[in-house]
Parts: sequence; structure tokens; C-alpha cells
Amino acid sequence: MKITRRTLQLSMVAAAAAAAGVLALVCLYANLGPGAQQPGPGPLLSPAAGPQRSSIVLTDSTFTFHLQPSLYEAAFPHLQRYQCQEVIPVASLCQGAPRGKLLLLMAIKSHPMSRGRRATLRRTWAQARDVGGYRVRPLFLVANISGIQHINLVKQESRTFEDILLWDFMESHHNLSLKERCFLQWLHKHCQQAAYIFKGDDDLFVNPKALTEYLSWTPNASHFIHGNIQHHSAVMSCRTLSRHFQGAVHHDPKMPLLVEALPSTEMAAPRWRRWRVLATGAGVLAALTPRRALRLSIAAGTLLSMGLYIALSQPGPQAVLCEGLRGPQRGSLALADGPFTFHLQPSRYEAAFPHLQRYRCQGEMPAAGLCQGAPRGTALLLLAIKSQPGSSSRRATLRRTWAQARDVGGYRVRPVFLVATAPDLRHMSLAQRESQAFGDVLLWDFTESHHNRSLKERCFLQWAHEHCQQAAYIWQGDDHLFVNLKALIEYLRWTRSPSDYIQGNIRYRSPVVRWGKYAIPHSFYPLAHYPAFASGAGLILPGPFVPALFKASACLPVFPLNDVYLGFLALAARLPFRHDGRFRAWKPRSDQLEAYRISLTVPGISLGKTEQLWKELWSKSTGKP
Repeated sequence: MKITRRTLQLSMVAAAAAAAGVLALVCLYANLGPGAQQPGPGPLLSPAAGPQRSSIVLTDSTFTFHLQPSLYEAAFPHLQRYQCQEVIPVASLCQGAPRGKLLLLMAIKSHPMSRGRRATLRRTWAQARDVGGYRVRPLFLVANISGIQHINLVKQESRTFEDILLWDFMESHHNLSLKERCFLQWLHKHCQQAAYIFKGDDDLFVNPKALTEYLSWTPNASHFIHGNIQHHSAVMSCRTLSRHFQGAVHHDPKMPLLVEALPSTEMAAPRWRRWRVLATGAGVLAALTPRRALRLSIAAGTLLSMGLYIALSQPGPQAVLCEGLRGPQRGSLALADGPFTFHLQPSRYEAAFPHLQRYRCQGEMPAAGLCQGAPRGTALLLLAIKSQPGSSSRRATLRRTWAQARDVGGYRVRPVFLVATAPDLRHMSLAQRESQAFGDVLLWDFTESHHNRSLKERCFLQWAHEHCQQAAYIWQGDDHLFVNLKALIEYLRWTRSPSDYIQGNIRYRSPVVRWGKYAIPHSFYPLAHYPAFASGAGLILPGPFVPALFKASACLPVFPLNDVYLGFLALAARLPFRHDGRFRAWKPRSDQLEAYRISLTVPGISLGKTEQLWKELWSKSTGKP
């Protein structure tokens, strides 16, 4: 029988409806079955050997989870091998609770750069105090980042408040699991006195009065892990009385939330319980009659099936783009470029440059109004300039010359400097002061390096997509370039269809270099050529191209050469290039003014020469400084 797409969709809908019926029966058993009124600790977790060698089996009522440690080791080796080491241990935090007071520990996941948020929490709901028979103590769970100045500030903060647990692994989305494991280890060693542990992120607001009342008056509060999951369908205990948490916790409705109040007895000896229900809104089902619970479960299953059908039949544009790039081999990507096809293996990128693939863009962003307020009839030309923290004098020169914010020739010109972190605290302090004074510095928390320039590319695309879709054109280049702004604006005004191409000094079928600064190993990239890309002489990117490039960045691995990386993104998004030799890759042979007058960009110009050229090319032609 031929299996069509519609057959597959109907099969999945039927399976979802059947699952809803099973969930309803499980909930009925939870309400009516034997022992339903006697919740309590289950047997100690003792993982049994699975059917395959070295596998682990976890049985949970009618469900069985099979885990293969070798798969975890292959996919996330750093998560399996890391041994928890506290940079800043907190030994006395759980000591000294008065007799008759129970210790409620507020374990709050935080980021090193969130100093202002931690200060606010210490003044509000995470303040150390005694409330309703409980001694409340905050503990912030923090990992490492590349910026040394931020870690030094965290250490100083810890010496002042003694409420920060800092580990030496790097902050990342996956490494949140390391925070979980290392926090459990710390609890087991140093804080077995805690009666309860609240766990959550530092972007929550918690009502401590309602929370302590909930713990005091809820029957058998110490027998369960309590929580309230919103916005995402997930597994939760049928005995979780979520209605009580409505007054205890408030959060931003745009964010998914998981809040836990964890009995400390679960730390020393992890236990597994028979889950009474597996359905969305299980806390509500526990309080309903069996008939109403059954109806509600079937209705939820129907809605889930409809959502699944819509998701399958109408994939989003990003899903369509990624699906269209799948290669012949499992997990590979294929990018067709005329008669040539580039095959990429994301697993190789993950193995060779894991930090490029796993980094999630975060840092200090400039004022939100950077791209706002262009007068009617004026197009925004954004100058995105790659710079380094130690280049403050070069940025100052550029702000006085070709990167000065101004309106000229029907364009509103605005500069933005793309900067990462460096070990020199003095340079970082100057860059942060610049950002506050001028509002034109994008500062991310990864470290400046040759390969990390690709992270600047990806993170800038994300920022432009989220905050600067008003830009008509984006010029991109390094701060060592000289830009003839007058010629650049005339180029945009008089060149045919400039908004249909990525324009620059384009390299076609450029051979792969196997040695030196730009070396790429054959084992990592076995192909002999790169796709078309704009060399480091600067390029002009039409603003409407940004969403397509941003979507492509979600599908492709990050290539360690930023020019080539943008070439792969453009190829995936089917965006064409146009070559123009006036984007100079080298200095002109003649140092005559005319050679610079006809150029759009020129590399390797000193600061003194930049000011001289600017005065001769711009000031004399316009009569303005």
C-alpha cells in the first residue's frame, strides 16, 4: 500500500486521540484506584539493566524509558564528563536557623551579567528574612562566561552578600543541566538542613507570603515535588494542586514557566513515584468528578490532534527552508549552486567548533531607538562596523569622519560597532562607557577571536532582524577600512536595482586554503572551493534580505570564516551577489586623491590618513565638516 502524506497525517491524528483516551483512563485510576488517597514516597530509584548492553531502563507505571549512556556521551560529552567544582563555595548559608524555624532555600538560576536583577531580588522577594515559621535564604546559581570583568564583579558581589554559588563551566542553554546536577551535589553535601527548596529563574516574581502559607496548609506538602507548568504541554503530577500556586507565583505571560518547591528529603536519596496522571492541566483534573475528567481529557486530545494536523499540513517558512536543504546522507545538508552542490555535515562542525554552534547571542545592546525616527522620505543606511574593545581611538576617529551620524543625500546614516569581550578590563570598561555615551555599540559576551567573527555575523543578523527591520541598506565591514560615504550614497542612488543584490568585492569559486591564518582542515571541509562570498573589503546588504539570512542561520552550522559563512547563508536563502571592484580588497597603487575619490572602500588606512582623506573628499565637496 502506498503511504501518502495525508495517510500519515490521519494516522498521527488517530494516535493522538487514542493517547488522550489513555490519559483519561490513567487519571480515572488516579482518582478511583487503590491507594489514591495515600500518596507517599515510592521505592528508591534502582535503574535496571536494559535489553541492550549498557542501557538503562526506568519504569514508570505503564511507561518505560530506555536510556543509552553511550548516545549521551557522543552527543554531549562535556555534560557527562564535567566534575562539579565551585569557584565560590557557600558553606555557612544553611546554618543557624532558630529552633522552631524551617529553612526555605530560594535557589535562583542567574547569569553573571544580571547584577542589577540580583540586586532587585535581594531588596524584594529574595530578601533574607523570617516569614511565617520559615527562615528564607536566597542562593543564586551562576556559571562562567568569557568576560573576566563580569566574573570579577560576581566574585566581589559574593564576598559582600555570601549568596552566590559559582561554577567554572560556561553559561549556555544545555549547561543549565550542569547547574541542576551540581546544585543537587552541593545540597547533599552542605545543606541537608533545608526543609524545602524553591527553584526558579531570576526573571520570576514570587509571593513569599503566599508560598509559605501554601507549604504550611497543603496536606502532605513534603511528599511531592510541587509546581505549575504554563504555556507548554508537559508531564506533571495529578496531585499537584496548581490552583494554590495561582496566588504564590506570578510571571511574564510571554514566557514558559516551571517553578518547583522541592522537599529537601529528595536530595539525599532520589525517589521515583507512580505518576497519577499524564495530561495537560492534570492539577485541575484531580479536583473534577470522573465523568467530567474524562470529557475534559477527550476534549484536550481533540484540540491537540487539530493542532498537530495544522502543524503538519502548514509548516512555517523556516521549516520549509530547512527541509529543502536536507542532503542525501542522514543529518547532512546540501546547497545547490548551479552545477555545483556543497554538502555540509553539521556533526563535523559540532565536533571541531562546538562553541560556534552552541553559543546563544546575549550581551549589552544599545538604545532601542538606534534605528528609529528617520524622517519621511529618508531611508536608513546602517553602518555595521566590526571592531574590538581596544580600538576605542579608532572608533572615535570614525565617529568624527565617515561613520558620523548624519542625514545626507536622502539617507539617514547611523553607525553601530560590533564588539565582543577581551581579557583587558580597561579596554572593556572603555567600551562599556562608549556604549552608554553614544548608544552605538553592540557588545556580546563571547571572546574576540578570528573564528568568533562568525558569531558576530550571526548575532548581528539576529539583532537586525529583531530590532532594525527599518534599515533600507546595511553596510558591513571592519574598522580598518576607509569608506567614501559620498561615493557610497551615489552608488546606491544611481546603480541599477541595488536592493536586489548583496554588493561587494565578490569572490567566485575561491579555493580553500589549507595553511596559515585562514586554514581549513580537509577532514572538516573536504571540498576544494567555497561558494560565492564578499571579501573583507566591505559589502552592502539590502535590509529586506535580513529575515531570509536570519532564517538560514537557524538551519546551517556556523562556518569558522565569517565571509564564507555569510556566503553559505546567502546560498541557502537564494540571495544573489553582484561584484564591484570599487570595493577595494587592496590599497590603490597610486596614492593620488583621485584613486580614493573613485573608490567605495579602501582597506588598511591609518587614523591620520583617514582624517586627511575625509577632509579632502567630503569637506571640500560639501563645504561641511
